[in-house]
Amino acid sequence: MADCFRRPDPLVFDGNIAENWRVFEQEYDIFVAAAHSDKSARTRAYILLNLAGPEAIERERSFVYAAEQKEPLLLHTIPELPWSTVAADIFEWHGQQYLVLVDSFSGWFEIDLLNNITLANVICKLKRHFSVHGAPHTLITDNGRQFTNSALDSALDSALDSALDSALDSALDSALDSALDSALDSALDSALDSALDSALDSALDSALDSALDSALDSALDSTLDSTLDSTLDSALDSTLDSTLDSTLDSALALP
Repeated sequence: MADCFRRPDPLVFDGNIAENWRVFEQEYDIFVAAAHSDKSARTRAYILLNLAGPEAIERERSFVYAAEQKEPLLLHTIPELPWSTVAADIFEWHGQQYLVLVDSFSGWFEIDLLNNITLANVICKLKRHFSVHGAPHTLITDNGRQFTNSALDSALDSALDSALDSALDSALDSALDSALDSALDSALDSALDSALDSALDSALDSALDSALDSALDSALDSTLDSTLDSTLDSALDSTLDSTLDSTLDSALALP
């Protein structure tokens, strides 16, 4: 079980360092059972020494704590897309625990107050942010116990699948809307063209019929007028000739 935890920061002892360290190692299993990884090195040491017995307090007072070694910062390549690489960490400030997420692309960060640092609570906070920004391709952590549990991997996979499904549904909806809009536009254009063609044909037919009727009426009127004039002239000429002949005959018959 002890192999699952990093040893507490080494202590510098007064007196026989080897003997004190041997006692420290013997009590390590008790430390693992009682301590929590979120506690400071000094607090972890107090827990261990108090469980060791009454004389442990006096021995602890003679200890000189070595300076805690900070982990060196690792440089990471800046990603090409926002929220594709995200760093996560849990920190303490004014006695409160917080979860911080930082987008490596933009530097945007999200901070949540943690009522507790259980895995379930951390996963809940992470999923809330991933549902808004999308699941990152890479999550950088300090390998704390909240970030190395298989349940977190499952939650991240689930969030990623959900994000992919959402993106796919959105793309399909967009493609369907585009196809429907295109089909509707095509149908409207076709109907409009057909209506315009029909209206134009009807207008042309009506205009042609009107022109033909007008021309026919004009021709008939002209022919009728010409016929009437010719008939009238012929009748007048015949009547005049007959009258003149009769008059001449009467005049010639006089003694």
